[in-house]
Amino acid sequence: MASRSIPAAPILAPPTAELQRIRQQCPILVSTGCTPEFCQSGRMLHTDEPRVGENRAISVVKHEATEFLKEMHRAGYFENEAACTKRVESVLAEIERNSREGVIRHSKKQGLVGGNWVQELKELEFGVRKAWLNSRKCIMRSHYEELVLCDLRHVKSSEGIAQELIKGLIKAYNNGVIQPTVFVWPPRPIDGRGAMIWNPSVASFAGYRMSDSSVLGDPTNVELTKAILELGWVPPVHKGRFDLLPLVTMAENDVPVVIELPAVLRQTIKIRHPQYIQGFDDLDLEWYSYPALSRFGFDIGGVQYTAAPFIGWWTDAEIGVRNLADTSRYNALPEVVKALRSQSSTSSDIDAFDDLPEFEKLAWLSRAQTELTYAVTCSFHRAGVTIVDSLTASAKWCNFDDAFKKQNGYRLPSDPYWLALPQGSILPVWHRGGAPNYQPKPLVCKHVQDPIKAWARERDRFSAVNGVRPRIKTINFREADIVEDYVVLSRDIPIAEHHTIGTRSHYPGNSVAHCKYDMSIFFCSAGVNAEKLANRLHDHITSLPISLPNVTGIRKPQPLNNLDVFSLTENHILLLVVSTTGRGKIPSNGRHFAQTCQTMVRGSPSVSKPVFRYSVFGNGDSRYTSTYNGGAVKIHDLLQVIGGKPLGFGLWEADVAIDILPTASLRNWNSTLPGSIEITGLTEPQLIHTPTLQPSHMIIRQFRHHQREFMSARVIEVQPRPQGESRGLMTVRIEVDTSTWDNLGCVQILPVNSRLKVKHLLGLLGLNGSRAVKIESENLLQALTYETFFEQIVDLEAPFLSFSWLEELVHPRHDKAWAIISEFLQAAKAIDAMSHLCSMRLLGPATPTEICRKMLLALPLLNTRTYSIASARGYNSMLQHVNTEQAQAQQLDVIIKPITGGRFSDTFLNDHSITASLYVRLIDSACGQILRDWNGEVPIILIATGAGFAPVRAFIQRQIVRRRHELQSQPDAPSVATESASQFPMSIFLGFKECDASIGDALLADAKKLGLVDMVRVVLSNVQKHRIQDEITSVEISSLLKQKIMEQNGMVFICSGQQPAKGIEEALDKLIGGSARKVLGARLIMEVF
Repeated sequence: MASRSIPAAPILAPPTAELQRIRQQCPILVSTGCTPEFCQSGRMLHTDEPRVGENRAISVVKHEATEFLKEMHRAGYFENEAACTKRVESVLAEIERNSREGVIRHSKKQGLVGGNWVQELKELEFGVRKAWLNSRKCIMRSHYEELVLCDLRHVKSSEGIAQELIKGLIKAYNNGVIQPTVFVWPPRPIDGRGAMIWNPSVASFAGYRMSDSSVLGDPTNVELTKAILELGWVPPVHKGRFDLLPLVTMAENDVPVVIELPAVLRQTIKIRHPQYIQGFDDLDLEWYSYPALSRFGFDIGGVQYTAAPFIGWWTDAEIGVRNLADTSRYNALPEVVKALRSQSSTSSDIDAFDDLPEFEKLAWLSRAQTELTYAVTCSFHRAGVTIVDSLTASAKWCNFDDAFKKQNGYRLPSDPYWLALPQGSILPVWHRGGAPNYQPKPLVCKHVQDPIKAWARERDRFSAVNGVRPRIKTINFREADIVEDYVVLSRDIPIAEHHTIGTRSHYPGNSVAHCKYDMSIFFCSAGVNAEKLANRLHDHITSLPISLPNVTGIRKPQPLNNLDVFSLTENHILLLVVSTTGRGKIPSNGRHFAQTCQTMVRGSPSVSKPVFRYSVFGNGDSRYTSTYNGGAVKIHDLLQVIGGKPLGFGLWEADVAIDILPTASLRNWNSTLPGSIEITGLTEPQLIHTPTLQPSHMIIRQFRHHQREFMSARVIEVQPRPQGESRGLMTVRIEVDTSTWDNLGCVQILPVNSRLKVKHLLGLLGLNGSRAVKIESENLLQALTYETFFEQIVDLEAPFLSFSWLEELVHPRHDKAWAIISEFLQAAKAIDAMSHLCSMRLLGPATPTEICRKMLLALPLLNTRTYSIASARGYNSMLQHVNTEQAQAQQLDVIIKPITGGRFSDTFLNDHSITASLYVRLIDSACGQILRDWNGEVPIILIATGAGFAPVRAFIQRQIVRRRHELQSQPDAPSVATESASQFPMSIFLGFKECDASIGDALLADAKKLGLVDMVRVVLSNVQKHRIQDEITSVEISSLLKQKIMEQNGMVFICSGQQPAKGIEEALDKLIGGSARKVLGARLIMEVF
């Protein structure tokens, strides 16, 4: 038998070129939990991953500190090698001084443990930013340079940590426009555990273990909920699936503190589907509005920060595919399937789902997952809270990683289990199998200890030494208490302030009349939209039926960083699509270009610069009002600084708040380019910087906004109708085209122009109402007809913005009669001015088209009016005149104060009859969520004057509806409550004019009958000048009110005009003997109009 050779042991290949490059730039690599014998890539959590909270040998700490500072030097943070060496020597000496004997965790032996060193602010900034960049499980790292640092290393108590964290989170949350922010507390000392936060996320839902072993709420938080209950936290009386837990903070050598989050950080988003409205409403799903991971720490240069909470924003899949859908979490998909099948014409038996074949179950569950994720994204957008969809997040990461590799020669660390989002092969990141999984330092990681178990070990020691029990404390904040204590990490290059540059009389380009131009398109964006728009721009220009005579070539779009500034000549035309990231910053794939421009200017300010041409398309978001198109503005200004000459408008500003992908605005920009490009070599282009839109573009934005955000509605009742000189409050009932609107919200009303007036005007001008408005050289919006334009877009009841168009219609006249007419036109309503000019035969069907176009652009835009919704869903269905609950659900009330000449209260209501049509947008109010959260566990005092009664009326109606539902569910309950339905009833103080005395009588009587109110004070206008604030401080009730506020932690809601609000606040100050704003904090809610 022939012998068989035994294969030799495999020879390990040398490190790849990529690994060599990684080691050169990342000299400290730590375990990812995998070994040659045992790979954990399929696990969510790996064993043997690095942690903070451990003693390390002095040699390790010194090595990590040295390499960290060298890495900073490579990044340009030290002026020269000598400065870096000096800092390293100083740090090593500090580590030596702070070191002492202890047990080293890795070896479990006694040794010299490395001490801490105090990192300078720029070092900590660099470290947290680099740690996020190295976080191999995070797909949103393309935003790492936007990170904001809140340096709180001076805060050393549990209570202080809680106070500063909540204060900082309020600022970072920014009413839903979230700014990524990290909070850093003191580093862990030798042998200490360091500061810790119990909650895995600042906002977390409770998980209650029930008697039958089931879980009500979030199963992930069962142990956390149990531990917080043991600290003395009292949960809501009626426990639910989505009860937010309090925050528990625990400083080094301190006991834990339990703190309820303020209302602004307790906001949850109701998950609603725009198509399956009733089905999703019945599911009653919600999720908290921001992720703020709080059990992670930072390991930076040998220093361990054990508590470093981080706030960012959700991806849709985190909520829709994981948190709500996982069988180990809320397991919502089976119920979503029922909601979908209930509206399916092919599925009659909803409960037969379990009997379906497995492949059909899979189809329904997959669809449910998709629809739930879609509903999550729609719900967050509706609430105005930042969220990113998986497709965008995946594309952002791929683009960012590709750009990083191109610049550095290797890819960033990637854990495929975490980065490959659950939607699978639909997403680009799914196909990136070649990404390396390694872990450099600095890094983000977990603590070696569980905070709950750590407290269990420390509790007896604290009790034995100090007799200390954990204390429960509620902290309230005012916006005014939130100070600017943040440090923005990204190192902005200095940018010249943007300004308008007028046309020069001479420049070198005048001599190149017949030059040929090379056109290039560049983009920069943290996401994918700018690249999409750049590609569309390229396709548009290359498909023009008439070629551009002066252009020899059009290059395909590239990232802005690829543009070589020093190669630009007068033969170049640059078209740039620029997004904005962070707080008005240039995205990372354009930042190198910006830095090069700045270096070019600083290095040779006197050298003549190339005279190239450019135009910038700003892809901005007007919801970030103070930084709208900030990145585009900076790029525009830099191009001018280095010698660029704007084409056309120079900077064209689009708005993704109106169009998510602003293709219509891109087309408008496109339409301005060919003419500008053709004349480039012949005459000097006008140098224009237009940070505001042209009138035609504002009209387009307005029309798009109305189409997207507003719904049709009808006025169905006005009580009382204005009569003679009566100017009392009016209640207007409006029927809207939806039954899903938030109690205690607001309605924005677009008070459209009268159709009779519009029809009359169209006749005078000889315009066909069904034809598209021509406001540019081409019909940019076929859907915008003259009838819609005059009815919904412009305000015919306000004066013209200008009459420059009229100068082209008539020759200048200087006689006295014309001066009188001109003065009349300046002050007249636009419709009256046009009617007068028609009567003079200066306007009419024969008016030249260009003059008519300019006249339309000079009309003022129609603005909305915002009112508090003065009714609660379900209340009017109890009244006899409403036939069905569905009809009632589509009706809402507003209370308005008639104002002479008021656009809605006077003009609209007088011009239109009952059942008049208008357009509305439903939005939440600033205090809506806070008031909706009130459940009677603390007192509430409601104070309103005049039209400020509207939200109070809605609040009382809501409580009546809830109480009646309680009574209906208890057949044996008395129809009249003999005592308060909740622990604390409402206390109500109202101030009205005498003509409005009865506006709330029936409602207040109903509330009293049900035991919902313990005191009502109504003050009417009187000659003695006795005001509602005088009632607050009256002898007979002041002590009771003070008890409600001071001893029972009561809330106070004030809704009134400025002067009454000031008087009411002063009365509260007097009542409690101090500043109501400071004492009550978030418990004082004010809406001042």
